Amino acid sequence: MVCYGGGHVKIMNNIYRVLSQEKDIEIVILALTKAQEFLKEKKVEYMTLEKYNKIIGERDYINLGKKIVKKLGENFLDEESILYYFYGTIDLIKEFGENKVIEGYKKYGRRIFLPLSFIEKVIEYEKPQLVLTTNAPRTEKAALMVANNKGIPTISIEDLLGVFNEKNKEIEIFFNSKLYEETFGKNICVLSEITKNNLEKRTKANIYITGNPNFDTIFQEYQNIKKVKIDRTLCYLSQSTNENLQIFEVLLKSLKSKIINNLIVKIHPNEAKEKYYKLNKKYNDIAKFEENLYNAIVDFRELGEKLVFQDILTIPEIIEYFFREEIYKEENNYFKTVKKASEYVVNIIIRILK
Repeated sequence: MVCYGGGHVKIMNNIYRVLSQEKDIEIVILALTKAQEFLKEKKVEYMTLEKYNKIIGERDYINLGKKIVKKLGENFLDEESILYYFYGTIDLIKEFGENKVIEGYKKYGRRIFLPLSFIEKVIEYEKPQLVLTTNAPRTEKAALMVANNKGIPTISIEDLLGVFNEKNKEIEIFFNSKLYEETFGKNICVLSEITKNNLEKRTKANIYITGNPNFDTIFQEYQNIKKVKIDRTLCYLSQSTNENLQIFEVLLKSLKSKIINNLIVKIHPNEAKEKYYKLNKKYNDIAKFEENLYNAIVDFRELGEKLVFQDILTIPEIIEYFFREEIYKEENNYFKTVKKASEYVVNIIIRILK
């Protein structure tokens, strides 16, 4: 398993909880950035860049990494971050030259990172029979590229709608390289029929509708919400995706119609804030914006709300927007796929391994 933090590691953790119950399956997780804190809290063992560097790297990589970090205009002291920047850029510098990589970093940030040689060493060391990732770029993408090239079975989890990301195309054009073409696992687990339809236009991979393992508790959450009539505050942490403004407008409509009572929004740093402000103005500035997550949570608590990270997919209007149907009708059998998505993914893993 290779994963970043946030929703990526939560998906992997849910799959891990089910898969670890299977006998004769050894699970190794390469945890990147914030994923390490999450897994440590959950008491799940994981590998890091620093641990692998001691096995397959060289001590001098730290000094080389510090030089790269400095040239990119950053200033990190911890070894994990230094190695992340070193491995993420060293292959690119060899391929495109230092100046091109620095220019690319200034334009696109860490999205350009692609640690192919490092991941190849990790895979040669671990000798996995299957590689599992979500749909993140950088190291997760590199893991899929290397494993696919070596003929190792791969699964990638597409957690949302499978919409094409224009930023990736921009980077491909910038470097004029097929390295940045879209990369998928040979097998893809997806959220819904919409996701499957979107991806079938761009890949010949085997696609399975499993639901998103991150939403395994959604049905119970909805049942609990139905039982208690309370004021509902939503703290919306946006992500840099093509559909975000449409989602934001659905939330504004929900706020206007009192389906939710307060809306606090933390805009992703890579998004244009002005578009959100303009849309909010259309609804008489009813949503409140915060610059950082801490303040957003403080606002949330000051409203007297119990601090619960509620998924936006517990809001019927969002569900209807995503799936084009009212899936909360209990006679509808949709939750057979959403309720236990982790089990569906694990069944596919076991089938492939056999």
